[in-house]
Amino acid sequence: MMLKWNGDAAMDALQTKLRQRMGNATSVVQQDVIGSISRSGPRPAGGPPGTRSGRLRESIDSSVSSSPSAVTGTVSAGAWYARNVELGFFGRGKDGQVISVAPRPFLEPALQRNLQKVLSILKE
Repeated sequence: MMLKWNGDAAMDALQTKLRQRMGNATSVVQQDVIGSISRSGPRPAGGPPGTRSGRLRESIDSSVSSSPSAVTGTVSAGAWYARNVELGFFGRGKDGQVISVAPRPFLEPALQRNLQKVLSILKE
């Protein structure tokens, strides 16, 4: 009787399945982020941002990467000012004027709103 090791093929199949699920999960969060950014202009501090030009909404992206030991999903905002919108900002402008921008989080709240759905997708 001869035994054949299929561990490598099984791990490849598992990682492919996990990448697909992670892609589905990041897509759910990405769509929520995009939907939370109002098209009707600026909003009050503390809630999700509004949009003036649409660049922030258009910069929302998701990706999946993997290594032999992990599959990682990322939802990000590529607009140069996205971090300042999410976390707020206090500093000085080029002219030395003090600038204070209250946070208008949009990434973290979208993940929190969809956490159970994401976990469900990953467990399928």
